[in-house]
Amino acid sequence: MLISALCKVKKSVKISTLRADTIPMENKFQMISDKIRELLKNSPIEDIEATINALIKSKCTELGLVSREEFDVQTEVLRKTREKLEAVEQELAKYETKTK
Repeated sequence: MLISALCKVKKSVKISTLRADTIPMENKFQMISDKIRELLKNSPIEDIEATINALIKSKCTELGLVSREEFDVQTEVLRKTREKLEAVEQELAKYETKTK
């Protein structure tokens, strides 16, 4: 009789600690967040993501692809070089007309 009474008390304590109305909302979110974080730590998702990123970078390098930033820098260098070339061509044209 005493054992069955203790079992009932033990069961009611477990149930009451798990009831939704006994846990504050912010603690529920924290518990869920902690569980998700724990699951992600133990999953191979991070390793797979790193492997995929390395593979993509490798293939982009093989194909000769560059980042947008590098493209913009090279475009600016090319623009300046064209300006210098046009200036040199104009100077050359002046000298050619003088020597004729």
